[in-house]
Amino acid sequence: MTGPTDRFPHSDPRTARLPTAAPQPAAVGAATVPLPAAAHDGSSRPSRRGPNRAGPGGGFGGAEGFQPDTAPGDYPTEPFDRPDTADDEPKPPGFWRELSGALTLGLCVLALVVVGLQVLASAKGMPGPGFPVVLGHAVAAIAAVVFQRQADRRQGSVAALPVLLVAAITAVTIWFFWWS
Repeated sequence: MTGPTDRFPHSDPRTARLPTAAPQPAAVGAATVPLPAAAHDGSSRPSRRGPNRAGPGGGFGGAEGFQPDTAPGDYPTEPFDRPDTADDEPKPPGFWRELSGALTLGLCVLALVVVGLQVLASAKGMPGPGFPVVLGHAVAAIAAVVFQRQADRRQGSVAALPVLLVAAITAVTIWFFWWS
């Protein structure tokens, strides 16, 4: 992980180095601006030495590097109360919930097939299943998904009602749109 001083080593006031010699003025137009002594080493390149630079006179772990305000063990800590998570672990779903999930998936696939058949029939100029059948399958699939989500979020006998409703929706859809 990189910190704010990795790319801009002199932006952190804790690690910025002050010039060791007195600043010398440099002429800029009619005004004079004092520059640090490091700027007068004869080159236009910035110094490669410093507390966050590798090499002699600086670098990571050197004597001139960053020194923390306190020792590593002196930071105050507070105990973290962790709730007992043994009761919160998800339990594997039972057979009936898995069966209702399969029925829900089947209704969704059936609704997509009926919609696809209606689109194909309309493209070829044929009547197709019709709007009431397509709407009935779509409503049944959406209702089954809603009840299945409720069954998946509940435990024990409370989850039995949504499971039974998914089975009833599936039975009614198959009976009225396919068998009768």
